[in-house]
Amino acid sequence: MYTQPLVDASRSSPAAGQLYRFGPYEADLTRVELRKFGLKIRLEPKVWDLLIALLQRPGELVTRSELQRALWGEDVFVDFEHGLNVAVKKLRAALCDPVDAPCYVETVAGEGYRFLAQVGFVDLDVHSAEQQIPTTTVLTTQNSGLHARWIVFCALAVVCMIISSLVSLKIIGRSAGAGRIRNGSAQIRRFVYVSDYSRNAVLGYSVNPNTGALEPVATGPFHSGEHPYYAAFAPDREFLYVANRGRADGVCGDGCSISGYAVDQVNGGLVELEGSPFPAGSGPVAIAAHPSGKFLYVANVISNDLQAYARNADGRLKRIGPPVPVGTNPFYVAITSSGRFLYVTNQSDATISAFSIDPGGKLHQIVGSPFATGLRPRSFIRGKPVYLARCRVLGTF
Repeated sequence: MYTQPLVDASRSSPAAGQLYRFGPYEADLTRVELRKFGLKIRLEPKVWDLLIALLQRPGELVTRSELQRALWGEDVFVDFEHGLNVAVKKLRAALCDPVDAPCYVETVAGEGYRFLAQVGFVDLDVHSAEQQIPTTTVLTTQNSGLHARWIVFCALAVVCMIISSLVSLKIIGRSAGAGRIRNGSAQIRRFVYVSDYSRNAVLGYSVNPNTGALEPVATGPFHSGEHPYYAAFAPDREFLYVANRGRADGVCGDGCSISGYAVDQVNGGLVELEGSPFPAGSGPVAIAAHPSGKFLYVANVISNDLQAYARNADGRLKRIGPPVPVGTNPFYVAITSSGRFLYVTNQSDATISAFSIDPGGKLHQIVGSPFATGLRPRSFIRGKPVYLARCRVLGTF
């Protein structure tokens, strides 16, 4: 049987507007980028080459030796076994594809890999030209040798999970508190995330809807900056932001930044945003998202200031002016539900800094701020009225 040779994606020069489509993903050959629902996913060059090599022959076994030639060439002598294993692991992480139940990359033990999903190749230039006459989209589907029943199973599973996620988002949006489960929604899965300070990672868990047990997300843990300290959702819960504190002695190292992630609503995987991590002040320890979703505010415990950010539609952050000074060792940030006012607890000053927020997200200090409070204020409980917690952990009864 004739096997189509692999084309080296790093050396080929595709015509403008050519891309592969599979599931919610697009591999754009012109821009050399992978997108999911239009959101760019960062891939290292070798991981990109591996993806294209598999997309060229969907449903077929691509041997390790073929991938060696496609990724490294004939005359390059490297430890390609290890390099290929690492590239496959990174590709699976980017696609949120668990190794034990793959829908995209299947391992054929001792031989190589097979791309399971149906792949479409689209020439957007041809499609654009033909849109002037009543015809269908130009789409060439490569599906030789696909495992039909396995693909149908994966497709149905993904569709069901997407529907469940959409229902889940709707219920969260209507709940009085974020993440609260209403009656009749016991089968809806939600995800929780924990910043792992010691391992420089974010851990993800699926919440079992029947027992409440936490089950690790298959594609985690997810890399962060140095010493991640605090994690917060954007109001739409489609993006997660993590404050990377840096070292306790004030040295930033790989910290002093905000890692941003797109949340895969189907399986809980995190995809780091383009441009992440975003720069912050010294010692970021708290994040508050504006109810509109347009702005993000970060308290920096060492530089004693508050940085405002504007959020793009794709989740990326851009600073709004210089940082705003607050008291000594700010520790927590809270915004009123109206989005009009913001408060910061300052541990060493025993004060609360208060600001109004203008329509552009800029902060303006309220007359009389900072306001005196008890020793070492830590956090707010937002409600009617707002109360201040003086201890690290506060129970409710």
